[in-house]
Amino acid sequence: MPFTALHPDNGRLDATQHDLGCGLDWNNVCKASPRVSLACPECGWGVYAKHSPRRVRFFCHDPGRPVECSLTNESWEHHMLKLEMAGEREAAAARRKQHMEEIHRRRRAEGARQRRLVQEQEHRIRMEKLRERWAEEEALRARERAEQKERERQAVETARAWWSRLSQEQIKELFATVADRAWREEQLRVEVPENASMAAHFAYGVPLHSQGRFRALYGIVRPCPDLISLSPQLPCQRVFVRKAHELRELGTVLTGRITHFDLPDHEQLAMC
Repeated sequence: MPFTALHPDNGRLDATQHDLGCGLDWNNVCKASPRVSLACPECGWGVYAKHSPRRVRFFCHDPGRPVECSLTNESWEHHMLKLEMAGEREAAAARRKQHMEEIHRRRRAEGARQRRLVQEQEHRIRMEKLRERWAEEEALRARERAEQKERERQAVETARAWWSRLSQEQIKELFATVADRAWREEQLRVEVPENASMAAHFAYGVPLHSQGRFRALYGIVRPCPDLISLSPQLPCQRVFVRKAHELRELGTVLTGRITHFDLPDHEQLAMC
């Protein structure tokens, strides 16, 4: 007796399964009216649902079936054996599928791990190169700061040596002479500093400012000839020196901007 049949809409039916293997109730095919058109999966002949006296569900061929149909004499045991074998095949296929999926999953995980290792290595290499470059740049900046500090120290020493040629009396006399000239020729009062402060941005000369609300820069007293190149704004300022030989030492850079007073010499003391 056949235990399987082909449903026109639901495909293969299995009478040994609770839901016929496709979600149908047995009564939908056994007692349906009109009769459901079912076919034998072996010979294609029409079959219908039926119960044995022991209430075993199966499918029976319509009259005139082909004699050679192998499902006609199929026993319950034979059918169950086929089901078991089919189940084993499906289980084996499922295990193979699961095994292959696990292999693919492991391969993907290993590929992702390898890519992550490569990315981490590339990141370490980039960071190492960046740290090396930062270290080189910091070392360069440190050298430049040290060189700049040394240049500034040498410039200060040069300016001090330049001013040490004059005594305190000569320095005060020079400032007073500049202030007197500003008042006499321009009616402008100039502040005379009690403690002269050399200015690096004016070649370590001493800037003098006018008195009053706006306190404008009047001129630069005695900038150092060796430091003029450090003060690009100096050629735009008025410059005052004691004697003509100081004018000559300043060279041609400040031509037309220098006033010398040809003051008399006194005993010279080193400037502190």
